[in-house]
Amino acid sequence: MKNKLNDPILEIFLQQMHQKLGSHLKQIILFGSRARGDFDRDSDYDCLAVVDEVSPKVDETIAEIMGQFLNEHDMVFSIFPITQEMYQQDVWEPLLINVRKEGVVL
Repeated sequence: MKNKLNDPILEIFLQQMHQKLGSHLKQIILFGSRARGDFDRDSDYDCLAVVDEVSPKVDETIAEIMGQFLNEHDMVFSIFPITQEMYQQDVWEPLLINVRKEGVVL
């Protein structure tokens, strides 16, 4: 699964997300400084995870993945789970406006 940004940490992240969330994961969108290309070495990864359902199990799995990357790679991932329906309907939500403007679908 090759990511568009040729980032090895992002590649591992994508593999983990797909492995642990399976068919619940519909899409991952990177946004923020890493998507814009104006990041530095210490910048975090901001990601929107489009899932079929936001649930305690999905939240727990995402929290585990974020913890794993902090512990194993010293990298901070900020992952925001959202359903496709919420992504399409909440057109005036400031976070989603930003994601739509600068996001990179992985």
